[in-house]
Amino acid sequence: ELANNLNEGSSRGPSLGSVALKPDLAAPGSSIHSVQAGSGSSGVDQSGTSMSSPHVAGAAALVYQYALAGNTKLTPGQVASILKQSADDLGAPGVDQVYG
Repeated sequence: ELANNLNEGSSRGPSLGSVALKPDLAAPGSSIHSVQAGSGSSGVDQSGTSMSSPHVAGAAALVYQYALAGNTKLTPGQVASILKQSADDLGAPGVDQVYG
């Protein structure tokens, strides 16, 4: 099962030249069914950041839209903070080198 397993190609651990743990967030990115480029409507399963980034971008857009509906403008840092604080904590409790 792919659920809750970090893709083997995902970055882990401290970022280069820093002690900051990465990733900040993890999102589904393995065997994601999407439209195949140039096909019109044919689907293909793909893996990688091109598949996981839209999950995070979509979640960020929903957080921002919800705040705007209440007449609250959020900074990008505030949106990131909300996403991190509301994410399911997988792996070791707290921030870790695998799931963020």
